[in-house]
Amino acid sequence: MKAKILFYFLCASLMGMAQTAATHAQGMIETVTRDITLSAEQITQLTSAATQYVDAIQTANEQYSSNEEALVQAKAAAWQTYTMQMRTILTDEQYQTLQQKQMEHRNTLLNQLKEGQQ
Repeated sequence: MKAKILFYFLCASLMGMAQTAATHAQGMIETVTRDITLSAEQITQLTSAATQYVDAIQTANEQYSSNEEALVQAKAAAWQTYTMQMRTILTDEQYQTLQQKQMEHRNTLLNQLKEGQQ
């Protein structure tokens, strides 16, 4: 009986993690689609790439939780892979627009932080 309960708990946990990864990936795609217009095929391809990225981050967190340097390297490698996939999925114009919007967002956050420190 205890084994069954443990098994069901483990299955529920794994399903929750998978759903969280899919939800996170979907949120990433929604953010991108706010900044640029995508075709249905691009959305499908980016969703797949984002899901792979989120999975890679989760795996890195699990594997390297006790090694910060390895964790940072694994996350950087995952981001680089995702970025390369984005460059092949998006047109040059879409990619440049997205980069510009992301830079504007970062600058806004930095300015808000600076204003909060004064």
